[in-house]
Amino acid sequence: MRNRATQGRTKPFSAIAAFTLVELLVVIAIIGILVALLLPAVQAAREAARRSQCTNNLKQISLALHNYESAHGSLPNGSTASYWTGLGGTWIIRIAPYMEMQNMSDLYNPALAVQDPANRAAITTVIPALICPSDPTSNIPLQGGNDFQPYNPKGAMALWYPASMGPTRDGTAVGNSCTFCPHRHPSWCCLGHDYGRGGFKDFAGLIAQSDDSVKLRQVTDGLSNTWMVGESIPSHCSFNGAHSHNFAVGGTSIPLNTMISNEGENNTKWWSACGYKSFHTSGAHFAMGDASVSFISDSIDYYVYNAKGSRAQGETDTPPPEDVPDRR
Repeated sequence: MRNRATQGRTKPFSAIAAFTLVELLVVIAIIGILVALLLPAVQAAREAARRSQCTNNLKQISLALHNYESAHGSLPNGSTASYWTGLGGTWIIRIAPYMEMQNMSDLYNPALAVQDPANRAAITTVIPALICPSDPTSNIPLQGGNDFQPYNPKGAMALWYPASMGPTRDGTAVGNSCTFCPHRHPSWCCLGHDYGRGGFKDFAGLIAQSDDSVKLRQVTDGLSNTWMVGESIPSHCSFNGAHSHNFAVGGTSIPLNTMISNEGENNTKWWSACGYKSFHTSGAHFAMGDASVSFISDSIDYYVYNAKGSRAQGETDTPPPEDVPDRR
């Protein structure tokens, strides 16, 4: 029998504390607003981490190049001038032992063409230090090369960090040589010969498709003022491969962050698609000749950009007058 003293004290079910539908919707709206406010910060933190990884990659590559130069007396050549043979390996093969990639280097036989089946294990070895994590295709490391040129073997390790040949002529004909340069070859934005086609060896930067190589003491413009390696986007240029013999390098004649992609596998726009660029906001990372790494804004003056690409031209900070006659 219920105690009369407690009768009427039990709360009815409808009086139990609970969220109303309106209150629940308000809470959900507040959580949505907080997520919207925090998401950019989270994305910025992730991009900062990716940029830090890129800096570390370039630092590792540039130190490997310095160690190679100390051991061999000069920087490596990018690949041989007669690139169509596919012999000898690229500069990546040469510095592999200095990047803790001795096993990959041992797998590669430079006496055989790069496309030889015996070299397949080496050229498909994934090298994490060559990958920019900000690229949406960074999860596809074996995207270097193409089918139509055997000396640029398809499905090989891609290269997000080509070495710099500086403002070197990057084409073979009037219509596709240094197309962004306001003055014709030779000029401050289109120095040297072709990047190696036909056996030419003259180039403006530190590493090129050539049988010749550069000693650091030959960099009279100053190591801290000369690009050594920079970022690029392999999916924009199938020649940007770690084992692609005719374009394991980049040039400054193409303005920074020119977001032009190749037209299909034939890459018919290499002279506009194979420059330095990145998916980072407003610029790309570069390693200088002294192994320091900087983020360079894509608003950099075109003249300054090319001046930093050459090793011994003695450029000033003042661009040449626009009325300088063309010289071809």
